[in-house]
Amino acid sequence: MNGTQGIQGSIWHTGTSLQGTGNNISLDNNELYNGNYRLNDYYLNTSTANYYICITAGNKESARWSYQGTFKGPKGEDGASITADAKGLYENRSNYDNQNAGFSYLAID
Repeated sequence: MNGTQGIQGSIWHTGTSLQGTGNNISLDNNELYNGNYRLNDYYLNTSTANYYICITAGNKESARWSYQGTFKGPKGEDGASITADAKGLYENRSNYDNQNAGFSYLAID
């Protein structure tokens, strides 16, 4: 026995067509998706990591979006540098398998 079909949930769309950080943003003409966007669908700009929610359902010309935030955090500090204990060709790495924990080998090929 089958139950009744539920309401379709939100969909994440990706691309670079949404720009800016305001409300009532529309897609640019380069958007490839030709279907309809639904209220509460999401859009991730893969160039900026900004994400948006659909506030007016419709096709790519009529749908409107609201900036919600970004997945990109602030630039972190540079990590500590490391000096390899030994360098050489990858094929020679096994010559160092008996080294103590913490030993590092840098394959240069």
